[in-house]
Amino acid sequence: DSGGTTIYITDDGVGMKQEQVTAINEYASGSVSSTPTGMHVGMKNVIDRLRLIYGTDTTLQISSTRELGTFVCLTIPHSAETKQ
Repeated sequence: DSGGTTIYITDDGVGMKQEQVTAINEYASGSVSSTPTGMHVGMKNVIDRLRLIYGTDTTLQISSTRELGTFVCLTIPHSAETKQ
C-alpha cells in the first residue's frame, strides 16, 4: 500500500516526444525548479496546483510511446490535507 490514492490515465493517441516526457517527469519529481525546455505551461500549472492542494508528496509520472499513446500515474497521499 502506497498510503495514497493512485489514479491511472491512459490514451491511445499519438503519444508525446521523449523530450516532453523527460521535462514533465523532471519537474514533477522536483529535480528541477524552473520550467524545463519542452514542457508546456499547462502541464506546469497542473503539477503546481496538485502540489499546492495536496502537498509535495503527491507524485505524477508519465510514460509515452509515439504512435501508441500516453500513460499517467498520479498518486495523492492519504495524509494530504486539502486547503479547500
